[in-house]
Amino acid sequence: MNEPNELRTQCVGRYLIDIPHSSVVFGSAKVTGVSIDSVAMSYESFRQEMTSRQATMTTTKSRFGYKFLYEIGEVPGIKNSKYFVSLGDADAPSDATRVIEAFKWDRGYLIKARINASDFTKSKYATPEILQVMSIKADVAPKLRTVFDLIEKMRGRPDDVIPTEPGMCFVGGFLPGNAGDVGENPSVQFVLSNNRDVSVGFDTNAGIREAETLLQRSSVIHQGLQQISGARTIRKGGVDLVNGRAEEWLISGKTPLNVIGNTFTLEANSTTSSALSPLLTLDMETGTTNAFFNGPLKSPSLSETDAITLWDAISRSVRARPDGF
Repeated sequence: MNEPNELRTQCVGRYLIDIPHSSVVFGSAKVTGVSIDSVAMSYESFRQEMTSRQATMTTTKSRFGYKFLYEIGEVPGIKNSKYFVSLGDADAPSDATRVIEAFKWDRGYLIKARINASDFTKSKYATPEILQVMSIKADVAPKLRTVFDLIEKMRGRPDDVIPTEPGMCFVGGFLPGNAGDVGENPSVQFVLSNNRDVSVGFDTNAGIREAETLLQRSSVIHQGLQQISGARTIRKGGVDLVNGRAEEWLISGKTPLNVIGNTFTLEANSTTSSALSPLLTLDMETGTTNAFFNGPLKSPSLSETDAITLWDAISRSVRARPDGF
């Protein structure tokens, strides 16, 4: 196992968290309803990817005979970019469906932005009477501007690079700018390289405000515990973080892999979430499946004591990035 002192700092959103040094990291983000992903890629591979993507988009046919590709080109003013406005899927049941995708290569990363849209003004099923009562008849143009604005600003970023300016980190990238009311939601998961049945998820969400805190939802949690074989609460309560208070709930019980593992949860800013103090959610699971591990498993790779020690080291490290907001 990686000892807790073998940690490295990871930037997630506008926050920092210390994670086991050899963790495998993956994740994505959503901003103003736009899904964002990034992957390390050479420039030559990016060009090949875009050539392949364009070929796919220009040859795909709708199963229902609708037009499939509506726009294609480079993002205005941005080198090494490409965007598509399409039906999105050959099986899309409506001719008003649109999917906007934009790609950019920057600093060794392919960055992708995607959002769903619609245009009923070109639908052969939307009669003048139907259009008259619709509050939004088409939203492709404003959403395209939003995507273009995000693609222009975003830049590639290795995960070991911690920005020193305001902005939002996501896996493989960075979106500079002060925090605002745009609903930022970066999400990251870490899987321990030497303990593949151990995963840690961390996300921040400025667009969600809960009605109750984690501990105030205790009746719901206790109901859930009754459905888990051997479930028990290890500990629960308030937690002091660098930038304020949080609440945690640590549980032990049988996992889908039929071993006794752990589920640990921490929440902060649950009922007060805002752009400057988003909802923080941290989860850690042991003895179960994740994106890099499917089992089987005879026993968890971490004992309960080791899992708690690791949890304490990771969870107490959560803090706002200096000048991040």
